[in-house]
Amino acid sequence: MGIDNLRNVIKRISNRAGIKKSIHPHQLRHSYATHMINNGAPIDVIQSKVRLKHKL
Repeated sequence: MGIDNLRNVIKRISNRAGIKKSIHPHQLRHSYATHMINNGAPIDVIQSKVRLKHKL
């Protein structure tokens, strides 16, 4: 799934949920990492889970 498709899916879901703020994929990554930290996950595990994958 490309980033544009992901943005559209997030937008539709947030609209259905009644969320008025704009939600972006990066915010979801940040929230995911924050929840993992708050629940005691090791930093190296968090980094491996949220690592960016760049296309060349």
